[in-house]
Amino acid sequence: MSKERTELKQNQILESQWGYEQTNVIYYQVVRLTKKTAWVQMIVRHEEPENGFMSRKVKPFLVDGKPQPAKYNSEPAPILRRKIQENQFSGGQYIKVNESERAYPWNGIAATATSYG
Repeated sequence: MSKERTELKQNQILESQWGYEQTNVIYYQVVRLTKKTAWVQMIVRHEEPENGFMSRKVKPFLVDGKPQPAKYNSEPAPILRRKIQENQFSGGQYIKVNESERAYPWNGIAATATSYG
């Protein structure tokens, strides 16, 4: 069985799922790319109403097929510079956003986010 290698691409959407006792889902767009470095920006997500006990489906919010930068105090989210990582199991690429968060190429399917309250 051959492994399908996924390399990061310019304008690609990345998905991060992380959390303890809940699942946080965050989306990023690759806004600049070199061989070893990706610059990413958090983008707005669309949340559907709860589809189960404390869970909801989320996906990137697209306008005319384009992701929209998330906002902080009415300013676009900062652009983060991150080293491209290699997944030793799949051979694909991802980024390490911080110590507890990794972002991988989005598969185009809405994810399930969970929370308390």
